[in-house]
Amino acid sequence: MKASALRREIIGIKQHKREAFHPYLERFKKLCARYPKHGITEYQLLQYFIEGMTPMERRLLNALSGGSLPDKTPTEICNLIKNMDEDSKHSIHDEEW
Repeated sequence: MKASALRREIIGIKQHKREAFHPYLERFKKLCARYPKHGITEYQLLQYFIEGMTPMERRLLNALSGGSLPDKTPTEICNLIKNMDEDSKHSIHDEEW
């Protein structure tokens, strides 16, 4: 029962309206770590993560990919997400200024 609930959480993850990218990514990673035998492929995990992003964040990721996100491999998508995460960490500090 618990495993099923965690799997549904992973599949239905959504970035909150005012949630920055980095906390959303960390929340997703922790959720996946809580249930490592979820049986979801890496590509599907990335798809659920991206679908849960705010529209603005999704557009940004698509722009970073050169507008061809569906043509990217899971490794390339992960690298784009890592780059976006690094950028978002810095932008959080910029907003504080």
